[in-house]
Amino acid sequence: MSLDARKQKILQAIVRDYILTAEPVGSRTIARRYLMDISAATIRNEMADLEEMGFLHQPHTSAGRIPSESGYRFYVDNLLDEATLSEQEVQAIKQIYHQQAQVLENVIQEAAHLLSSLTDYMALASGPQAGSSRLQKLHMMEVQKGKALVVVVSDNGLVANRMINLPDDIEQSDLDGISDYINRNFYNVTWNQMLKSGILNVRQDIGRRIEQFDQVVELIQELLLGESTADIYLGGTARILVQPEFQDVNRVRSILKLLDHREAMLSLVGEKQFTDNVQVTIGSENQLEEVENCSLVTALYRWNGAPVGWVGVLGPTRMDYARAMTAVREVSKLLTDIFNKG
Repeated sequence: MSLDARKQKILQAIVRDYILTAEPVGSRTIARRYLMDISAATIRNEMADLEEMGFLHQPHTSAGRIPSESGYRFYVDNLLDEATLSEQEVQAIKQIYHQQAQVLENVIQEAAHLLSSLTDYMALASGPQAGSSRLQKLHMMEVQKGKALVVVVSDNGLVANRMINLPDDIEQSDLDGISDYINRNFYNVTWNQMLKSGILNVRQDIGRRIEQFDQVVELIQELLLGESTADIYLGGTARILVQPEFQDVNRVRSILKLLDHREAMLSLVGEKQFTDNVQVTIGSENQLEEVENCSLVTALYRWNGAPVGWVGVLGPTRMDYARAMTAVREVSKLLTDIFNKG
């Protein structure tokens, strides 16, 4: 449905004011704060038309109007101005990149906390999904006499590490030889392919030199098989409670209950087809009844060009969409850069 220029300006002003105040917006407010060249009477008539068209509704007879889901959708699709992050916020994003942790799960969790602080909404991030992963690299490093750190990396960015005990006569050159053998013979191979290629026979042979080589093979198996569903990371869950829309106990209880179910949280995004753009689902567009009064803004992050997870924010439909979309886009780029680092 198309709107003429004046109706678009009035709808845009109402959405912006309602995002700021969480209070129904009247014609006089619009005339005084946003559209001083249009009379309150004219704005009132236009607001009545917008309500009849389904873009606004009136919560109480004597109150002003608030945006409907259709109003928010038209605003997001047609009237949104690009938001920018401050230099300080940009530096906070860069700091995570330059202080990247060795365990990527920690990076994802930190990114969720950052996204929540940037938007003041609850942030969510899915970890990389395992299951059909391929071995990218095995590295073994002696950290002290009798101890070695084993690091395994998969092709979709997952990292696992474990300490193992070493015989006294094992040198770093021995560890390098074992690592080179595994990397040369099993690079870019799934666990099932490793079994067919004789990884267990290698374990028997190498196990004579490193007593706990079983743990190395188990670590590879755990990483490449993993679980069928990814992990979910949350940041700023308490922020949902401070929004005026969620002062109703029953409304917030359903959201808090949802947070305890990982599979349900992951299904918030579900099978939706992603593009390279940020995705916005508003109110009843969401698949779960528990968040039918919320909006979800999400974007993918990638490993070697392939999507491996997503990051987003969950908040009221009265969301600052411009800022949320910019923040989600930048944090998804951050995770993509980190996963492809080096």
